[in-house]
Amino acid sequence: MDFNQESRKIKNNHSKPELLNAIATAEVLGISRAHLYRLHNAGKIPLPMRLGGAVRWRFKELMAWIDAGMPNRSRWQNMTGGAA
Repeated sequence: MDFNQESRKIKNNHSKPELLNAIATAEVLGISRAHLYRLHNAGKIPLPMRLGGAVRWRFKELMAWIDAGMPNRSRWQNMTGGAA
């Protein structure tokens, strides 16, 4: 499955994988991939996981972060007990 197919599945609500690549994460947040990385570098979104060379965000964590008002990363980590 290519990245665009993964993004379409998430957007169409057919499938919600546990881990999202940058394109799918940006799609969920309604922003560009470049803006996603700007937010990541500024410490404004939760930390992703690294699987080898791959970077993935947890879908459930992103949804919880949005529900919490999208606090910056340090506040989010304090709210969630330091989970990265």
